[in-house]
Amino acid sequence: MAGTDFPVGPYYGDHIVDGLTISRRGKWWTAILVIEEPSNKKKFINMYRWEQKDGDWKIRKNFKINSKKDADKLVEIINELSQKL
Repeated sequence: MAGTDFPVGPYYGDHIVDGLTISRRGKWWTAILVIEEPSNKKKFINMYRWEQKDGDWKIRKNFKINSKKDADKLVEIINELSQKL
């Protein structure tokens, strides 16, 4: 997947391994990306929320997950809490 598919900036742009859009409505875009750190080649997951302003996408929030253990725990908690929605 090309880095230009997601507006992450030049540092990570060419290092996106994979990514999925969660939602893209109006001026808001939310996605989860797997990125390879350019300096050490370690992969991480980053959740992004962008807002389109003046024709450009600006990062409004992001959340980085560095380990499979943390990612698995997050999925477990989300599955549990989603039952309460």
